[in-house]
Amino acid sequence: MTSFYQDVEQKVNTTIINIEDFRKYHTNERNENDPMYLFTVKKLNNDRYEYFHETILKPRSKDGKIMCKHAADLWIVYDDSYEVLNSVKHSEHARKPVKEDVDYWVKEFEKPIEELYEYGNVVISSAYGLLIDYYRYNMIEQKYTRIYSKSDNFDDWLALLDKNRTLIQGEEVPFNIQMVTEKASTLIKTRI
Repeated sequence: MTSFYQDVEQKVNTTIINIEDFRKYHTNERNENDPMYLFTVKKLNNDRYEYFHETILKPRSKDGKIMCKHAADLWIVYDDSYEVLNSVKHSEHARKPVKEDVDYWVKEFEKPIEELYEYGNVVISSAYGLLIDYYRYNMIEQKYTRIYSKSDNFDDWLALLDKNRTLIQGEEVPFNIQMVTEKASTLIKTRI
């Protein structure tokens, strides 16, 4: 017997969608009143999506239709490869936090929130930023090592997606990111 959520997931995964509808979820409407930087970034995002749409999504669709799960996987690999490969390219100038600092702050965040409160917002914000950066860099390294360094071919990356789905979905984490985020955001947002 399957659960309600498994049934919903199965229906979503097997649903056929129009690729033009998929486009609506991944493009930004630009407004002439947008600030210059926002207008420009929206254009860059839309251009990037259009490249994906024309070179990856459309050729894999049939009569402008594709299975929802397949379209989502294509987008995940395309978007993820962009982020991972650019992060690796610039890694020399955007360094991963030192492991000893990460270990220290992971232990500190395991303390009761009353003790963390005494550190103050600046320290908690900085420590949280360090842990989030470590988490991101760890994910980038893992994705690069297990997927994107194996080939330059998009279809090879797509094949490796299923073998590494837990990594892609953020389920493989080096520490309890949920607990750290909950404590840090509560302390940072709840001010006198």
